Amino acid sequence: MNNVVFSTPGVPLIELDDREIKDTIDTSLYGTIYHMQAAYPFLAARGGSASQLCIAEQHPGRRRFSIYAAAKEGVRGLSRAAAREWGQNAFA
Repeated sequence: MNNVVFSTPGVPLIELDDREIKDTIDTSLYGTIYHMQAAYPFLAARGGSASQLCIAEQHPGRRRFSIYAAAKEGVRGLSRAAAREWGQNAFA
């Protein structure tokens, strides 16, 4: 189960600095990637599954949540691709 992100909600896109953008992408997207990679051997051995959570601000793209939304859209794409890659017959 993945549900982690550093974010500065309510800050307009134009006012976000590089550190805030990097922290949001690192904790949400990269954090999910690294967690899934670490979990893969256990999922493969025991037939488990991975789940991702995100809150309503991400979809359909609420004002002043632009970087959070971008990171979570990355997680959604990652999850879809991993589901196909690691799907029902992937561990056989």
